[in-house]
Amino acid sequence: MRNNPEIFEPFNSPTDSWRFRFRPQGKKPSNERIEQVRERFTDCMGNVRAPVDLNNAKFEYNVVEDLITVPESERKVYFGVTVGEGQLYLKSDYNLKDRKYIGNSTMDPELAFIQSNLVKARPNTLVLDPFCGTGKLVFSSKQTQF
Repeated sequence: MRNNPEIFEPFNSPTDSWRFRFRPQGKKPSNERIEQVRERFTDCMGNVRAPVDLNNAKFEYNVVEDLITVPESERKVYFGVTVGEGQLYLKSDYNLKDRKYIGNSTMDPELAFIQSNLVKARPNTLVLDPFCGTGKLVFSSKQTQF
């Protein structure tokens, strides 16, 4: 990173905000360790023009460190940029127990979302469900956002 600072130039715009997330694995690090890792990577990045936004940043940089399974002398720190996030929240948002009506053909929401992903349901596409029943498959196809 220090040898190639130009790789961060596309992210260094006065209009594009960023944030830094330390994601330790295994145990909680001390505040001194978090600050040490943050300074190490932000010095390399050189994002002096880009504003910091901790809530709604356009770019999110992640540092992952395994703090427990590897001896301290052999530890590695991984750095990356978030390119996407999953939709795990949909599973709990559409829980069967929270539905007002459950028919005898009601499909489990997790299975319905898996099927929607398999058929590559996208916005403005046609999804045919010949056994519509309570509409869970059609509804989950509408909710998937790619």
